[in-house]
Amino acid sequence: MTLALLLGAALALSFGASGAAAADLSSGLETAEQQAASAEEEIVQREQQLQAAEARYRAAASETAPLVRDLSEQRANARHLRESLATQEGEAGARISQLEDQHRQEGEDHDEEVRNGVGFGLAALVAGLIAIAWGWFRATAPVAALTQIELGQAIGVCVGGGLLLVVVGAVIGSSDGALGAIGSFLLCLGLILPTAFLLARHSAEVQRGRAKPLLRRERLPGWVSIATAGLMLLFFLAGTGSALFADDASSQPISAQLREEAEATSEGRGSAELEAAAEAIAKAERQASAPLARRSAAQEALADAKGDLQSVKHALTRAEASERSFTQRLLAVERREAREAEEQAREETRLIEQQEEEAAEQCNPNYSGCLDPYASDYDCLGGSGDGPEYTGTVEVIGYDEYELDDDSDGIGCDP
Repeated sequence: MTLALLLGAALALSFGASGAAAADLSSGLETAEQQAASAEEEIVQREQQLQAAEARYRAAASETAPLVRDLSEQRANARHLRESLATQEGEAGARISQLEDQHRQEGEDHDEEVRNGVGFGLAALVAGLIAIAWGWFRATAPVAALTQIELGQAIGVCVGGGLLLVVVGAVIGSSDGALGAIGSFLLCLGLILPTAFLLARHSAEVQRGRAKPLLRRERLPGWVSIATAGLMLLFFLAGTGSALFADDASSQPISAQLREEAEATSEGRGSAELEAAAEAIAKAERQASAPLARRSAAQEALADAKGDLQSVKHALTRAEASERSFTQRLLAVERREAREAEEQAREETRLIEQQEEEAAEQCNPNYSGCLDPYASDYDCLGGSGDGPEYTGTVEVIGYDEYELDDDSDGIGCDP
């Protein structure tokens, strides 16, 4: 009996705890449902705000569209103009550089022609003078000094001196003006004087009888010197004439228009066009600044409205997730309570059966009422029997050991 009471108390406590958990879950579910409903209402408001923000943005964008197109066109025109002028400037600059290089090259060619003509003419003049005054030249001290040394040494001295003059003349001849003419003159002398000195030495040696004449004659006819001098004179005239009548630079001069094109982006018509394009861009920017600011503000408001709507949607998603969680947990608690209720019912049935079994063990099985099976005797209550135990009306279901059914009708102690 005690064990049955303890089990009943435990089941009652279990049902009480389950009921408290179910109440808590029901409260949480109700809160989640309220949050979801509030989020849904707020979503409707946010969607209305978003629609209004979209309408304002479309209006601002529609207002700024022609201004933005005009500004883009002005910028594109300015960019194309700048690129065109830059191309024109580059081409003109390249043309000017080409003409300047051509002028410089023609000037250098002219100067070189003058220097070479003057130097060659002067050298030819010296050679002609040597040819006219050959006798005097042959008797000069340098020729006499050459006769005092051997032929090989004389050739070495003359060739070495000629090479020295050629080198010095080549170095000086690269200069401009009179110095360059002197260099060309020395270079030509470096080729003429060694030959003249060697021929004069040979003539002196032939005259002294120490060498054989080249043409089997000790003296050449007088006309040879005159002819040589005349030929050198022609060379002199040719050289000086080429210097005097050398062609000047014949390339096309640099026109003012070409120079203007070379400065198209900084001066002249191109600069004015660029300034006009810049002014047009500035004007378009001023006209578009206020509408663009309104469009930017509308765009920011639209972005904020979208963000708010997204936040509320996230809140709704969380509330719905919480609602589903509480619903699932509440269903689980309800299923658990149902199982526990079934278990409690089964336990109560078992307890009742157990109590009945215990009661049956503590009652006399021959009578329907619960008579003590260990009593020595039972008499009818209110009768003349002496007990020691008394009972009211009972049903005799077995052997009537206490003789309570006098009329054998199955009812003992009947009135």
